[in-house]
Amino acid sequence: CDASKGDGTGGGALQLPGIGYLLPYDDRSNVMFCQNQWDPSDDCDLDLWCGDGKDCGADAICFYSDRCHLHDIAEKLAEEEAKKLAMEQKAMIASLDPNDPIRYNSCGKSWSDADKRCTKWCWGEESDCPPGEGCFGDTGCYNDAGLVPSPAPTTYPPTSRAPTVREDPSNYRFCGKSWDTAECSIAAHCPAGTECEDGEVCYTKQRCNVQDLTHPPTSSPSLSPTLPHDHASYYRYCGKSAQHA
Repeated sequence: CDASKGDGTGGGALQLPGIGYLLPYDDRSNVMFCQNQWDPSDDCDLDLWCGDGKDCGADAICFYSDRCHLHDIAEKLAEEEAKKLAMEQKAMIASLDPNDPIRYNSCGKSWSDADKRCTKWCWGEESDCPPGEGCFGDTGCYNDAGLVPSPAPTTYPPTSRAPTVREDPSNYRFCGKSWDTAECSIAAHCPAGTECEDGEVCYTKQRCNVQDLTHPPTSSPSLSPTLPHDHASYYRYCGKSAQHA
């Protein structure tokens, strides 16, 4: 095996332009950086890495650093590149017509699986999806990247019945760094579209409704009698056997 490619040596799939696959994390070359021996710098720049024998010039020497590691730099650059690609993809999706069929694509092991889960949007290629899954169109999923809710009319009253609390479009909005990673949770809910943290966008998830996550108390008391907290019925569960239940 070629150790420079990380084949079987623990280097993994981390790569850097001009360097290729990285050596294992604990390889000493990963912490060799050009430094001024009298005034060490805290900068962990890729340009300062000298683990490949690069000449540091007259004002510095190649020495091990207790603060910098080539793997950490590679992971940071990979994360920045992923964010950049996600933003570019979002911009491309935003340019699509709201009714473009591609907005209804979704990854899954089958069409019914993709239609049910709506976990990852795809352009139309199997390579866009996780291993073992394909890209299916005409699903009940919808990628609303780039769409802005229409403002409420101000001149004329609405001619149709106002939506119920559950049908309110704001119930389907959740924060995420991309449409497929937007989490269906109370913490990620963004009804106004402005609640997301930096690097996140408010997406519409047709399969997620915050009303399913919150259960406010009823306004009137229940007609059923209140049982003691240690009543025997609270310990009964369905199952094929006691162990299964």
